[in-house]
Amino acid sequence: MLLFGQGVKAMQVVEFFYGMVTATEVAYYAYIYSVVSPEHYQKVSGYCRSVTLVAYTAASVLAQLLVSLASLSYFHLNVISLVSVSVAFLLSLLLPMPKKSMFFHAKSSKEVQKPPNKNVALDGP
Repeated sequence: MLLFGQGVKAMQVVEFFYGMVTATEVAYYAYIYSVVSPEHYQKVSGYCRSVTLVAYTAASVLAQLLVSLASLSYFHLNVISLVSVSVAFLLSLLLPMPKKSMFFHAKSSKEVQKPPNKNVALDGP
């Protein structure tokens, strides 16, 4: 975006979309945690984060090689990025819906337990 636009408005648009990407990353982790049992959270977080970092690294190295060795223009890199993000978005629509929500699910009657009734007499001074 900054290749084609200049000024404060262009930067505001870039920052808006960066914020959207950051929010979708949070939503992605919330989705992952809603379909994985709690005892696997740490392992799944490690796998997801490592795959994300490896993908960022591979994409950066590939982009550098394409620009340096193949004399690919920045415009073509932007097109490749747009297509990649669009494909990822379309594939995310094929993910199954979680069977439960992390935040908005009601506990079943088996899970709800009444607190023990304690009739404790208070001793005054």
